[in-house]
Amino acid sequence: MKITSNLFLFLFFAFAMHSQSYQVMTENKSMAHESLKASYNAQFIKNRKTQDIYDIKMSIKNTGFDLIKFKNRIGEVEYDQSEYWLAKLTFANSTGSNLTLREGYVDSKEFKQRVAFKCDDIERSKYMVLGYGLRRGQTINTTFRIRVPKGESPVVEIQFVNFD
Repeated sequence: MKITSNLFLFLFFAFAMHSQSYQVMTENKSMAHESLKASYNAQFIKNRKTQDIYDIKMSIKNTGFDLIKFKNRIGEVEYDQSEYWLAKLTFANSTGSNLTLREGYVDSKEFKQRVAFKCDDIERSKYMVLGYGLRRGQTINTTFRIRVPKGESPVVEIQFVNFD
């Protein structure tokens, strides 16, 4: 009985944390988080039997100061880009069928700078990715394709990550 009640409490608090971190968005209305403004537009594509297909056009604009997260090791390839995401999206009523999405991520832009180095006693320079972020006034646009049950509008939830 003790294990069951502990499991229930854990699931309750996990759900409460999830509901606090994600915010439901309204189509064509901006949602602000610190210096970031996010909005989306749902464009109907076509019907498929019991589902409607939509393209979700997501836009995030930086209205404040430059947001840049520098890499730990410059010049090395990083395969996990999750620490450079601006936002995580969940499409609450998406069916996920036929390789369409149930969640998506908005990546930040690369921050490149020319770096000088010496190789075999020869001075060289090369553009290298120093970090990722979003400069003041820049906008990132991303499109996601989802399927929802026929007659329903897409429900988009957003969680801003990594640049708080």
